[in-house]
Formats: sequence, C-alpha cells, structure tokens
Amino acid sequence: MNINYRTAAVAVCLFLCLRTALAQTEAKVSYSWEPFALSEVALGDGCFRQAMDHHAEYVLSLDIDRLIPHVLKRSGLTPKGKNYGGWEKNGGKTYGHYMSACALYYRATGDVRFRERTDRIVAELRRCRDAAKDGWWLSAGLKKSLEKICRGELTLNRPDEAGQPWNVNDMGNSWYGVHKDLAGLRDVWLYTGNDDARRLLLETADLIVPYILDANSDLFQAMLSVEQGGMAEVMTDIYAISGDKRYLRVAEKFNHKNVVYPIANGEDVLRWRHANDQIPKFVGLSREYIYTENPLYLRAAKNFWQIVTEHHTTVIGGNSCYERFGKADSESFLLDYPSAETCNTYNMLKLSRNLFMLTGEKKYADYCEWALYNHILASLDPCHSGAITYYTNMQPGGMKQYSTAYDSFWCCVGTGMENHAKYGENIFYHNDGTLLVNMFVASTLRWKQTGMKVSMATRFPEDEQVKITVDDMGTFKGNIAVRNPQWCKGKMTIRHNGKKLSTGSYDDFISIGAISKGDVIEITLPMTMDIRRANDDKHLGSFTYGPLVLAGVLADVADGSDIVGGSLDLKTDVPLADIPQFKGNVKKPESMVKHEKNAPLRFIARAVGGKDITLMPYYKVYHKRYSLYWNIYSAQEYDEMLRCYADHVVAGNADSEAAHALLSEADTTGWYDAGWVKNKQYRRAKRGGWFEYRLKTNASADSNVSEGYKLICRVWGDEPERPEATIYADGTKVGELKLEERQHLTYVDLTYDIPLDVTRGKESVTVRFAANEGHRSPALFDVKMVNKRMK
Repeated sequence: MNINYRTAAVAVCLFLCLRTALAQTEAKVSYSWEPFALSEVALGDGCFRQAMDHHAEYVLSLDIDRLIPHVLKRSGLTPKGKNYGGWEKNGGKTYGHYMSACALYYRATGDVRFRERTDRIVAELRRCRDAAKDGWWLSAGLKKSLEKICRGELTLNRPDEAGQPWNVNDMGNSWYGVHKDLAGLRDVWLYTGNDDARRLLLETADLIVPYILDANSDLFQAMLSVEQGGMAEVMTDIYAISGDKRYLRVAEKFNHKNVVYPIANGEDVLRWRHANDQIPKFVGLSREYIYTENPLYLRAAKNFWQIVTEHHTTVIGGNSCYERFGKADSESFLLDYPSAETCNTYNMLKLSRNLFMLTGEKKYADYCEWALYNHILASLDPCHSGAITYYTNMQPGGMKQYSTAYDSFWCCVGTGMENHAKYGENIFYHNDGTLLVNMFVASTLRWKQTGMKVSMATRFPEDEQVKITVDDMGTFKGNIAVRNPQWCKGKMTIRHNGKKLSTGSYDDFISIGAISKGDVIEITLPMTMDIRRANDDKHLGSFTYGPLVLAGVLADVADGSDIVGGSLDLKTDVPLADIPQFKGNVKKPESMVKHEKNAPLRFIARAVGGKDITLMPYYKVYHKRYSLYWNIYSAQEYDEMLRCYADHVVAGNADSEAAHALLSEADTTGWYDAGWVKNKQYRRAKRGGWFEYRLKTNASADSNVSEGYKLICRVWGDEPERPEATIYADGTKVGELKLEERQHLTYVDLTYDIPLDVTRGKESVTVRFAANEGHRSPALFDVKMVNKRMK
C-alpha cells in the first residue's frame, strides 16, 4: 500500500490541536522524556512500515455499517447493514477500536480515507445519541445496572475457575465496552480534530458520571472485581481535556484497592487474576499520577511492571496463560496454545511507555523494543488480510493461529487494529535540550516545534549499521543522545562525522554532543547470539539474537488450517511430539548456532541426534510449526541428564503406553477438555479401576545408584471434583495421587520418592495407579522416572 504522508501544514494544525486539548488541565508532573506526535515521524521501508501498510488495507476494507447496526437499533434507528460474524454477531465493541485505529492511522499517515471513516462513524453515533431516549445511546442494560448499584443492589456472578466474577448485575462486564466507546471518541478528537467527537465524548461521559459518583464506594469497589477495561485511563484523559475535576474523581474511583494497595507495597497478588483486567488499572494509575502527584500511584504502577516483567513474562515479552496470571516464576507452565494474549502486551506497552516518559529509566524503553519485535510484529500474518493472533501459541511444536478477516473479531483483533498504526511512537523522544534516538528504525523526524529535520537510514535488524543525518537544525540548539540497548552488552559504537566517540560502555543513554546541520552520526549495533533461560527451569531456554527471539521451524502447516473463526476452535491444536534438544558450549551460544549463508537473519543449529534446525526471528515465522523454547544443555549437563533421566510415559498415547506394557482395568482415556484447552491426552482409572506401566530405572546407565528414584506425575490442577488414587511401585505403596488444594488453570507436577529397596538391583519396576474407594483417579498426562539427584 502506498500512503502519502500528510503535508507539514496539516500536521502542524493537528499537533497544536492535541497540545491545546491536553493543555486544558495543567499537569502536576513533567515528563523526563516528551513524545513526538505520530505525524512528526514518518516510517521508512522496513518490517514496521510493511506491517503498518499491510494492516491499513484491512482497516480500510471494513464496513462501518456492519460494525454498528446494534447501536442504531437500540437507539430506535434502522440499521444499514448486518453485523459481522464472530464476537460481533450479536453486537460487539470493535467499533470503538476501529475509531481509535482510523484516528491513529490518519495521524500517522495523513491519508484522508481514515478521517472520512472517523467522521462518518462519529456522525452515526451522533444520530444515535440524538434519537435515543434521554440521550442514552449506550446499552439499556448498563443503565439498569447502574441504577441498581445506586440503590445499593449488586450481584456479582458467573465466576471463573478461580472464583473471580465476570458479571455485574446480569449485564456482563459493561465497563469494558464503555471504555472502548470513550477511548474511540477521545482518539478521534485528539488525532483528527473532529470537534463533534469531543462534544459526544463529554456528553457520553456525563451520562455515566452521576451514577458513578453517587454509587456506594464499597459496592463500587466490589464491582471492580469484574473487568472494566481502561476506564481509569480514559476518565483521566477526559479530565485533561476538559479540566472538570469530576472526571478525575471518577477515574480514581475506578482504582481497585484490593489489587492496587498490595502491589504498591510490593506484594504479588496477581495469581489466578485475569491478566488483561489488571494491566489497564495500572496504565490508569500512571496517567492519574500526572494530575495528582500521588506517589502511591506511581509506586504501584512501577511495582506492577516489575512484578509482571520479572515473574510472569515469557521470552517474547508477553504474559499470562489461559488469560490468567499464574504462580510467580513458573514460566515453563505458561507454554500452551493460549499463552501471551496479544491484548496484554498492547496494554503493557502503554504502561511501559508512560513509565519511560515519567521516569526516564531505560528498562521501560528496552521492554518496548523487545515486545514490539517479538510479540506485536509477530502477531500479524503478512500473507492474509485481517489475520491477527489472539493468543501466542508457545507450546513447543505449536503454530500461530490467526483470526479470519470478517468472522472472528476477538478482542485482540480490535487492539490489533491500533497496534500496527503506531510503530512511530517509540522511535524519537526529546526533553528541553536533547533529542533522543530511542529505536533504530528507518524514519524521518520533522520536529514541528523547532523546524528540525533528522533522517535515520538503516536496514536494522537485517543489518547492524544505522546512519543518522541532521538535515535541518531549525531552532534546535541542543544535542542528540542514543539509547544504549541492553542486548548490545556495551558494545555499541558511534561515529560523529567520522570520528569515533569515547563512550561509557554501559551508560543508559550516550550523548553525541553539539551538532550542526549536515552532521552524520553512524552507529554500529553488534548483535550476538544468546540463550535466555526460563525462570523456573535452568535447562529450558530460548535462542535470541540482539533484540530478536528466534523460533525454530519444525514443519509446514496445511494451507488455511491455522486461520480459524471462533476463539474456542483454537484449543484443540495438538503440538508436534519429540521436540529437538541441544547441547554444546552454552557459555558461547554462537558456537552452537551458525549463520545461514547469504541470509542475515537465518541460522542453523544442530540438535542432539544430528538434525539441523532452521532458526529465524519469530516475527518472520508464519504458517509453520515451531518452537521458541528448547531443552539446552552443556555437554556435562546432558550426560548428567541421561544418567538421571530413566523413563517417561506419555499417558493416553497408544505408542508410548504400548512401549511401557500398559495393563488396565476399568479405566478410560481421551483428549482432556479443561475448558480453555483440549490438546493433551490422558488416562484415568474409573471408580474401582486401575492402570499400570513398566518403567525403566536406568540401572544400566548408572550401576552405582545410591540415591534411588522418584516419580514425577503431571495432572491438571483444577479438576471440578477431588479425584484421588494410590500409587504402587512393584506392590509397595509410594503415595497418594491427589492435590491437597486446587490450583487453577495449570498443570501440576506431583513428585513421589520410591523407597530405595523397591528399585535396588532392578532394571525396571511396575507402577500402578489405583483409584481410591469412592473416587476416580486424577487425569494423568505423563509420568517420569528420574534419579533423586535430578533437580
């Protein structure tokens, strides 16, 4: 798609419009780094520009009349089209994201087709507002729910697996949808200058503000257990636009104390909570802090970011599995098909960017770069229009699964419309005396306030060289600084007009010094191969190259099989078995992975057994089965693993069970349906039943075993009843296969020591699982026999 960037005159008008709008209310806190408007940064050719242009075509293909027929209908107007399919079939909230996306695309490109769409949809929503009784164009159910809350009536139901409610007064999570309405109108006003969008935004906010302010605070806090989207953020923005303190009071009323206060004190209370319900709460706090200067808000936002990125985040920068935060530091249990919901990273990027601008700390900018390359860019299928990932399939041997263009409309389709319009927002920042080059992306900056023009030419990450040219200084009299990426490990080099600078290797930002028109800054960004380890398994890791996570390509995917309509269709993807393992000099990963000739971002790694695996950036992998995580050992660790690892049965798998002499009575097997996932086989003993396997002890590999052996049995932690069984090894009771407490939405590994007398001198033992009286056994997924010294 060829997009003509807007003229400078239009860009200046809209930039001043945004500045003026947000200047209605004076901020109490100044930014360490100020952002540029999207209109001031034009992307050059490269992976981000290609993704942006590709998805722009999809956004332009959507029919407004099919996004809002339900809105017209509830206002008593005749719809002009039929709702799209998927989540839009009965009326959804994609139109809010659509408004934001079109506004962002217009801001970034100047293509008037996007403004025409925002003008049209705002005009239609205005018709709804004018036609609706009392101007209430939002859902009638929301009004009834708010009236109940103001009368002191609150019903929270439809609890999820962990007991968290998903329904307020029988009207679902209405605030989640209202946020989309308000955010869309806000963005249309700020990025296109449509004044009726501003009026409609304030009128709509005024419909709900009285109810919120009148509601009992305790009841309102209880209601916040149900997802409410970014209500705190958008209400803070409305306050910034209008100066009306009622909106800030409303924003603060949306602060969920049961989550915010413990997090502010450094306590991780995220386990089992819906992840993308929590992230926007802290985005809101980071905005509220600017206008309140309440230190608790900033502390909570920073602590939350630290807890999530250190203890709940996967290698690509995404978080959650089954849409929930799990146990801290349990990364290996996050690897399933519904890992890393894309909406989560959309919001983590918002939070990270806010914190970077507020604090100036480089770690937030480092995260943004990592997550943009490895999650956001990787979520888009460049081969099909409108194909976006909901979850990120991180089970080894899995595949990306994409939405259809017009019959899915998952939440991540909505946020995905916005994601690919705003790649320009993280490239440059500034403060009073410094222009910061933050990301290394081919682009041109036209700084309206000063008249400065800077061009950045690069093929990064295909190439390590970056050339920055000062085309015009305008009135700028400061200097240029460059972010020193963490992944560069202090090896970045900079030349200013050919002269190599002497820099502090590990400075967060490297100052170039005084500059003039015509100056050229040349940067070399050495990218090295590295292994990033999971936080709960020292042998589980991922290969990375510079800021890029590398995926290993394992197989092709049948054409069209990875594009699905309904979100529930995702859960049955069965990954490949027998994922390769690697061993080598783990302290020098470059010795394990070789560049493919004439392909700068393709690598070959030889797995154990001699098979060559192609590694390439995850964002370049689509319509393939792949792995992001591998068992990676040093030669010594691998030999130790072989000595300690005796045997393994994949329960329910006919070949594996036959190889282990399965015998059984009154048992069953199948694909376990845990609601979110149905991609693993199991075996279970019915009441009065049993099953058994013959497991090797590896005595031949280690004839002097003195520690004995242990069984590791994997079960689902959240079975609706309390199944239990007794485990026997050659007739000796080993333990009870049962969970002392339910662990929601996760597999659990239960470990049992086998008495040394049972295994001494034997090459194998028979392990039986017998259902306890009155119970059936837990669903068993796999069993491992390992030496007790194995950790």
